[in-house]
Amino acid sequence: GLIGTINYVIEDEIIPAGQTTPESAEINMFLSKMIERGISACAMEVSSHALALDRVYGLDFDVGVFTNLTQDHLDFHRTFEAYLQAKKILFDSLKQSAYAIYNIDDPNGERIVADTKAMRLSYGKSERADIKVKDVRLGFEGTYVVIQTPTENAFEINSKLIGEFNVYNILSAVAVGYALGVEYEDIKKGIEKLENVKGRFERMISPDGYTVIIDYAHTPDALEKCIDTILKLKEQTGGGKLITVFGCGGDRDKGKRPIMGRISTEKSDITVITSDNPRFEDPEKIISDILEGVKINSVYYIFVDRKEAIWRALEMAEKGDIVLIAGKGHEEYQIVRDVKIPFSDSQVVLEFFQTKRKV
Repeated sequence: GLIGTINYVIEDEIIPAGQTTPESAEINMFLSKMIERGISACAMEVSSHALALDRVYGLDFDVGVFTNLTQDHLDFHRTFEAYLQAKKILFDSLKQSAYAIYNIDDPNGERIVADTKAMRLSYGKSERADIKVKDVRLGFEGTYVVIQTPTENAFEINSKLIGEFNVYNILSAVAVGYALGVEYEDIKKGIEKLENVKGRFERMISPDGYTVIIDYAHTPDALEKCIDTILKLKEQTGGGKLITVFGCGGDRDKGKRPIMGRISTEKSDITVITSDNPRFEDPEKIISDILEGVKINSVYYIFVDRKEAIWRALEMAEKGDIVLIAGKGHEEYQIVRDVKIPFSDSQVVLEFFQTKRKV
């Protein structure tokens, strides 16, 4: 079973997610259904909100995984330290027989597991990691990685997942499999079978020969990692311009807006700034906050309407270019005030491609 940001999955039943981690009663209802259907394991994405609000209080986790910690949700937690302490609750509550798996390369990794009673297992590129990378090759077609575990000779994985951040996702999955005693061949098969996740570095090829990447990156760190991944891959392929489309959510952490403006305009050839779930804020005010961080003399355009912004970016693109559309990823709505209006970045791109084919 699966409980996460995009969907809740119970065998063949797929339920669109309302929240990353649902309310306590819902969680227990889903877990009960899984048990009734003979499901023996559930992967659950546990949000900092859920931990702070005790939604998972009393749940008996066998494995907890810490991936990374960067600026996000400060509208709720107020300070980065409070955000960290909320994440830490999961690991502090693990039993002795459980595993606390953490990214040793993240500066907060060892703090997160400092007080856990569980067995610790680290992963990363560091030589100190228990599960570590021995070799890696990145490409637009996927990722080749050689991984060393404490008890096994290094083994190879050829994954369809793209980007350096996915190397860390692969490492964490290997660590979970190792902790649970899964055979290496089964870990390898499971990871290699996985296609790209919807809205996570999702690649679309235009009829005109440029590439569109749709990604959920909506924090400074995620946007920077996404752009850096594209730039690295572009170096290998000799690609053209990078055009980045993004906005920032309304009624959320305002401090990240100018930071994201700076990151995009420093690293992209062209930036298109637009709306992204403005909620009860004025979209133009959100954009003005973003503009406070833009690089002087950078090339950027402003289109408040997100569909227009995407279409204009695609019109600018030429063969060999890459258009990154960041912020919404898998989401199929735009939140204006308290109304969810149907909207999908990938659908807008497909409509543009179809229009081009008709011309």
